[in-house]
Amino acid sequence: YRFQEEYERLQSIAQSLKKPVSAINGSTKDLNAYENEEDSVTLVQYQAGAMGLNLQKASKCIFFSLTDSSNLYEQARKRIHRIGQRNTCTYWIFKCRDGIDDGVYKALMRKADYTNDLFIKDSQTWAKRFSRTR
Repeated sequence: YRFQEEYERLQSIAQSLKKPVSAINGSTKDLNAYENEEDSVTLVQYQAGAMGLNLQKASKCIFFSLTDSSNLYEQARKRIHRIGQRNTCTYWIFKCRDGIDDGVYKALMRKADYTNDLFIKDSQTWAKRFSRTR
C-alpha cells in the first residue's frame, strides 16, 4: 500500500476476517503476527519495506495500489521471492481499468517509471505539435 487511508482500510478488512496483522510502515515495524501466526496478513508500505526485508515465509503477495517506481515495485516483489522460498510465488495486482492504474501497470511491466513515461510522452507530443506549426 502507499497511503495511510489504504492501510487503515486493509487492516480493518483483515481484522473483520479474523486475520492476525503485521505492519511495516514509516512509524511501525511489527512482524509479530507474520513470524508467529500461520494465517496472518502483513501490510507493507512500499517505501518502508520494499528493500532489505525477508518475507520468504509468505508466497502470496497482493499489490493493493501500485508505486510509480519500477525499482521499488521489483524490490517489493522480491520480498517473498528470496533464497529459501519453498513455494511458487503468486502476485495479485488490484487496479482500476481504463484509469491511471493502467498506465502505471503498463510502465511497470516494461520496467519503466510511470512519471518518466509521462514526461517523455508529453515532450514527444509537444515536439510534434511544435514542429507542425513551423
